[in-house]
Amino acid sequence: MDRTIKHWSVETGKLLQTFKGHQSFVDSVAFSPDGKSIISGSDDNTIKRWSLETGQLLQTFKGHIYTVLSVAFSPDNKSIISGSMDGTIKHWSVETGQLLQTFKGHERTVTSVAFNPDGKSIISGSGDGLIKHWSLETGELLQTFKGHTNDVTSVAFSPDGKSIVSGSLDGTIRYWQIDIRHPLKSTFWSGNNGAWFRLDHNAKNPELSRLTIADNGTVLLPRSLSGNQD
Repeated sequence: MDRTIKHWSVETGKLLQTFKGHQSFVDSVAFSPDGKSIISGSDDNTIKRWSLETGQLLQTFKGHIYTVLSVAFSPDNKSIISGSMDGTIKHWSVETGQLLQTFKGHERTVTSVAFNPDGKSIISGSGDGLIKHWSLETGELLQTFKGHTNDVTSVAFSPDGKSIVSGSLDGTIRYWQIDIRHPLKSTFWSGNNGAWFRLDHNAKNPELSRLTIADNGTVLLPRSLSGNQD
């Protein structure tokens, strides 16, 4: 347990910097979009922001009461979010270091957080098996995605902000459409020799559900569950 963050050169493989300051395990790190700083979340319940130019500690964010498992920068570099074993997601101002919002709703540890590329919302994954979509403008819960049968360990937005993916201890990766009117849930299964299957299920509008079968990257059967083949 060295409690450090290390910065490495991809080109040379050499160690460029070592950041020291956390009092316990470092669980999560992230680059700022402008590439000038990094953040780290730790078992010491804090988030720290570091300068890549000088190596100095710039800020320490305190407020969580348990381990910080996930951290992320906003697309405009102006704020960060953190997910914790205390079951909350916190939104912080980089400029002032102040806590802006606390999101509560998960029943267990928050394991993963991510910003929407448009900067207007965030998602969180949890040990309760759920993914939640939150508005940064109002602080309201927008959507809850249900389907995993075990802890959600990782979440991410698509580049266009219209869908998300989630990974879980249940062994699946699920693909979800962010559309409150017609939510779409997808589940992937990997087969042998490069084959895979994907089920896109629309609970509100079943005729929009689809089953896709592919082999070695070639789609063999995209078919709606109502029987209409594309």
